[in-house]
Amino acid sequence: MVKMPKIPTASTAEAIYKNWELNAGDWRRPHLGASVIGHECRRNIFYVYRWAYPPHFPGRMLRLFDRGFREEPVFINELRRIGCTVWDKDPDTGKQFLISHFGGHFGGSGDAVVLGLPESQKTPHAVDFKTFNDKTFKELERKGVEKAKPQHVTQLQIYMEGFGVKRAAHIAVNKNDDRIRIERIKFDPKAAKLAINLACDIIFNSIPPSRISDDPTFYVCKFCNHHDVCHGNANVIASCRTCVHGCPIPKDTMWNCGLHKKDLTIPEQKAGCRQYERAKM
Repeated sequence: MVKMPKIPTASTAEAIYKNWELNAGDWRRPHLGASVIGHECRRNIFYVYRWAYPPHFPGRMLRLFDRGFREEPVFINELRRIGCTVWDKDPDTGKQFLISHFGGHFGGSGDAVVLGLPESQKTPHAVDFKTFNDKTFKELERKGVEKAKPQHVTQLQIYMEGFGVKRAAHIAVNKNDDRIRIERIKFDPKAAKLAINLACDIIFNSIPPSRISDDPTFYVCKFCNHHDVCHGNANVIASCRTCVHGCPIPKDTMWNCGLHKKDLTIPEQKAGCRQYERAKM
């Protein structure tokens, strides 16, 4: 009997990863997020807001990112079980509380506000839940969140300003051994205002900020998703946000087209038109 040739098939893991890639969703956020504004490179922030270049994450990484979202309800349930009061939904919308500036062009959605943390039971805290691998978690333990993850501190300053509270809690879990680490952060109104003002500058300025380094091998640049646009000649994604005729207006995340003299909705911004002209990037 002639043996049938083996037909190569993808493994279950590969199929799962591929499914994540196929269902990744639209990467173009309408607004500039509070989680982004603390990035050490201002040009990176500019590119993110203007949808300059799509992120390229394999399915395994997309699944890993989702781990952080899956951890949120676990933390919320655990906090309630130890007697904390947790506000994680806006009663008017049934969704996370939203923080919005400049007509919705800048903002974010905090994970929750918590009252009753054992460290300070009478003080409400804006909280942010994070997951880390063992190496990063240990760095957090050694350096503290301000030095190890300054971008997270900026994010929490925005949340404290938006929620009107004076304390925040950075709640982290080690994905290797499930250890939990909590660090409380004081509200710094000057830091919050600086971050909000920076967001305004980046959103309403059509000129890209300076690079963090002109050396394409600099460690921040080397691993940046926008490296080939910033340091090379890669094409940006054509949309109204990378077009010389488009500019944001402080009105419900809308932009205006100077060529067609009309306000642009989010779908229109994504679609662009045949008169597209690349802006300086």
